Amino acid sequence: MATHDLYGADGKQAKLVKRTLKPNQTTSLEYDNGTRRQIDQKGVEVRLFADGKKETRYPSGDGDKYIVIQSAKDGSKLQTNPDGSTITSYPSGNKVQRMANGIFISQYSDQSSLQVDPDGREIRKWPTGELEVSQPDGTIIRVDSNGVKRTTYANGVSIESNKDGSKVQTNSDGSQIELLPDQIKIVHNTDGTRLVCHPDGRKEKLSKAGFTLEIQSGDNPDSPSVIAETRNVSAWELEKEEQRLSLIHI
Repeated sequence: MATHDLYGADGKQAKLVKRTLKPNQTTSLEYDNGTRRQIDQKGVEVRLFADGKKETRYPSGDGDKYIVIQSAKDGSKLQTNPDGSTITSYPSGNKVQRMANGIFISQYSDQSSLQVDPDGREIRKWPTGELEVSQPDGTIIRVDSNGVKRTTYANGVSIESNKDGSKVQTNSDGSQIELLPDQIKIVHNTDGTRLVCHPDGRKEKLSKAGFTLEIQSGDNPDSPSVIAETRNVSAWELEKEEQRLSLIHI
C-alpha cells in the first residue's frame, strides 16, 4: 500500500510533511492536517487524527481488504470487517454487532442480549439462563431458569413443557390438556369435568367434584376385568356430591 494515500474529511488529499523509518522497520508518517500514521512490517496501520480519534487497520489476508477499528475520544469503538459486518462497543460495556446477513445482536453490560433477525424474529437472553423468542407470526417461546418452556401462539393457545417430560396445553377457551411423565393424558374441560386417558387405552370421565362418571376399558387384555364395566352415575348422586363440595367451599 502506498504511504501517501490519506484524505481529509473534505475529500482532499493531505500533504505528507515528514516520513521516518524506525529501527523496528515501522514507517512513521506525518501530514499537514495533524494526522499521523504508523505502518509496521506486517502491514498493520495505526492512524492518529488531530481530533483525538484513532483508526487501526489490520490486513485480512484477502487482497487489499482490511479489518478496520475506529476508536473515538469517548471510548467507543467501531470495527468494520471485509464482509461489511460491524461491531460497535461502548464505554458502558454495551456492544452491537451487525452481521453481513442482516442479523443484529446487542449485548448489554448486565450480560443480557437481544438478537433481531431480518425476518423480524427476536431472541432475548438473560444471564440467569432465561430465554425468550418472539416469532414474526406472534408466537412467543419463553424458557425460564429452571428449564420450563412456555410457548404461546397468536391464536391464544399455550403449551408449557417441564423438564420431567410433562406438558400442559391451555386452549383459548380455557380448556386444558395435560400430559404426565407416565404418558397419562388428562383433558380438563371448561365445565370442570375431566377425561383421564391411560396408556393402555382406559378412560375415566370425572365430574367437577372429582366424582367418577364413567369408566371405559382399553384395548389391553391384561387390564382388570372390573375396568371393562362402564359405570354411569345417576344425576341425583352427582348433584348430591356437587352440593357437598359447594358447602365445603363456603
